Amino acid sequence: MRQPHTYSTGKVQKNYTTTRVECTAGEAASPPHIPLPLKRGSPLREILWICSSILYAALTLKLRFREGFVQNRSQKRLDYTKEWAAAKTRSYHRTPGPPPKNMNSGSAIPLKKKALFWTILAALSTFFAEVWSGSEMFPFFKPWGMLVVVPLYGLHLLFLAWIVVRITKPSFPALLYAGMIFGLYEAYLTKVLWDPPWGEAWIAAGVAPIETLVLVFWWHAWFSFILPLLAGEQILTGSTSLLSCFPPTLARFFSDWKGFTLLALFGGTFQSVNSPSPGHSLLSGLSTTGVLIALILLWRKTTQGDVFTFEALLPNQKEIKWLAAPLGLMYLGLGLVLRPESFPDLTGHLVIWVSYALLAALLYLTYTRTPVLSPPYNSHTIEPLSPKTWLRLSPVFPIAATTAEILLPPLGQAIALISWAAGILFGIIMFIIAVKEIFTSKGSPHHEQS
Repeated sequence: MRQPHTYSTGKVQKNYTTTRVECTAGEAASPPHIPLPLKRGSPLREILWICSSILYAALTLKLRFREGFVQNRSQKRLDYTKEWAAAKTRSYHRTPGPPPKNMNSGSAIPLKKKALFWTILAALSTFFAEVWSGSEMFPFFKPWGMLVVVPLYGLHLLFLAWIVVRITKPSFPALLYAGMIFGLYEAYLTKVLWDPPWGEAWIAAGVAPIETLVLVFWWHAWFSFILPLLAGEQILTGSTSLLSCFPPTLARFFSDWKGFTLLALFGGTFQSVNSPSPGHSLLSGLSTTGVLIALILLWRKTTQGDVFTFEALLPNQKEIKWLAAPLGLMYLGLGLVLRPESFPDLTGHLVIWVSYALLAALLYLTYTRTPVLSPPYNSHTIEPLSPKTWLRLSPVFPIAATTAEILLPPLGQAIALISWAAGILFGIIMFIIAVKEIFTSKGSPHHEQS
């Protein structure tokens, strides 16, 4: 049997630097044992122990922090995914149901809050209609603007919005027809539809057809009425009753920041046609936009997180009577004072009367013939713009107006003509769509369903 191999270390000499092993001939040396110079209580041992403890604690904290960070980020991502999925599956046309806990849809809203809401709507209407067109670049800083222009736009908007929302119920045709009725004030108040003040115009049957198409079908219907209402609803309220009535393409356009960016770019470019200088454009854009921002911030401070429906903030039946009185007085007073020499003959009056009657009849048909407006549009998931997004878009108009006034003065006439032609075409197409929706809507009349 083979004997196990034995090792002999012989005589070992030890020191802290080297280890030498002396072996006899034919004997193998065992693996040397190298002692470390870390005796208990030595300074180096204590230092290494402290450093290793600190390193271990740091690694432990880092791992725990990373684990918590990953869990938190995963939870946020999961919450965002659930919210996005809910938004995708939620019907954009909000069906009737219990309002949110902080949604105030009753009639007990303080009058001062409603008055502030009406003031902001009037300012928005004046901004989009007068400032963007360059007709009145500083309406919030002149006595004429504060005493006549802003009240004129505000009273028209509130009275017609009250009819659309509280009587006919919101719908795309109702909004469009009410906006066109808004534009007819250019007849008896300013006389522009009968006698445009900017030079010779084509007159037919006592009215100026081109100016009527531009102001009634396009500019006032959209920039004086529809656009301020959509902006006010998205910025100031928690409802989307107006935006949900629009055709899908328009609803997506008005609820996307890109859409309002394009509108602001157009507004700045269009204002440059009538602006006297880049300085006027810059000062007008900054000052009027600043007033709107201040009013919106005042609204947020006044409401203190309370959310209201758009309908609840409109005047009630008693309040609308008080607002209709000054509107009638403005028609009577300004109609007699402003350019009385521009009144037409009987034919011109008849054309305006027939226009009022036709639009009023179409507005009435939106109540009697259209069931729940608008059935084809209520399945699109479109979220309105947040107030923060609106604030981020506020510098676009001043920059666009100033830049256009600097770079495009020679093209002013061409810009005006192209804008007018495109506006007339757009207004006529929208009018046809609204009429078609009334007469092709399916279902029983609205008053039979209610």
